Amino acid sequence: MKKMLLKAEMQQSRNRKNNLGDKMTDLDIKHSAFHAIDYHRAIADVPEASFNNAEVKNYIQGIIPFLHKKRNNRAFQFSSDTGETSTLTNKYASIADCDFDATSLALATRLAKEEQKANQRYGHLNQLHAGGLVQVVYEAEDQFVILIAKVDYNNFLDKSDYTRRSGLPFERYVLKAFTMTFDIDSETGEMNETPTLSVFDTNASISKYWWREFLELEELNTNEANTVTALDAHLRLLKLKLSRNYKSDYTLLRNRVISYFKTCSDYKHDDALDIIFRGYHPLNTELQGEKYDRLLVAATTLPDQKGFDRQFSVVADKVKAKMGHRIPLRPNMELSLLGEIDDLENVVTASESDGRKYITIESESGFEYFKKNGIDAPNS
Repeated sequence: MKKMLLKAEMQQSRNRKNNLGDKMTDLDIKHSAFHAIDYHRAIADVPEASFNNAEVKNYIQGIIPFLHKKRNNRAFQFSSDTGETSTLTNKYASIADCDFDATSLALATRLAKEEQKANQRYGHLNQLHAGGLVQVVYEAEDQFVILIAKVDYNNFLDKSDYTRRSGLPFERYVLKAFTMTFDIDSETGEMNETPTLSVFDTNASISKYWWREFLELEELNTNEANTVTALDAHLRLLKLKLSRNYKSDYTLLRNRVISYFKTCSDYKHDDALDIIFRGYHPLNTELQGEKYDRLLVAATTLPDQKGFDRQFSVVADKVKAKMGHRIPLRPNMELSLLGEIDDLENVVTASESDGRKYITIESESGFEYFKKNGIDAPNS
């Protein structure tokens, strides 16, 4: 297959894929497999009890809508067209000629070996969790999708005999996933030769051994580029929508954006929306309700509109350049916000008296520069 295509074409396909999560009505499963991964022995096998087991098939199918609802993913490309993972996954695309059992076992075995290596390198810091590898080939909404997901086992106390056991969770999955999505022409039925590759991890950051060693991928966007683009996209959106008519809300939301990027080492778009926007109640009554809902919708689509990933590691040095914000007060005077400020809405407050408008800033150090005789500093 040709080298993964131009970034713009990848983005267009990625935008269409991100709309799939709310549909999931027509799911045509072509093949599916489950392998237990034993990285201690670097082997993978199909548990005998899972053969033709309806519960296992239902479990596998249940992961698909879960992943499509989780929009925190990242776009990649194969680092080489001739790598083992690229070669094996592309066999799935030629479904009529593919020996699914052999191919799925080869990929599962590869994961077991790479997990053994990863555990030898990093096990003293963070022991890998045991789990199973789910592989599914399916069609949905004019797309042909190859899904590979490692699901961690959960420990639980069996209520039948109160014995500690481990197994696959039906809820609150802890997993790493890879999707290889081909668009299908709705008129001709032909499949696009160039897929969109996405990686997802329920952990805060995507494990390198998963995408780099096992899947043999490379990032389309660097962490540095993602940080700059995402931060700039959020700040520009707020400036465009709020800075003219809703200055107080603009100031507080801007501070929330800076605070999120400054304090979170890993960006997840859904989490960012929760912390920055969904957890905020507008001060201006005109902004409340439908107008604020429209702002949230615009923020939700930023990754697709501006071309950054929904999950990446934040590069702190790239945040500093965007932190400064100057607010004009009167001729020859301005308030300069140099970074995120905890509890900003209470540190700086506004008031009116006798037709005059004021701001009050809580500051012991600033108080010393402006106090008059007979007035002591707070709590002195």
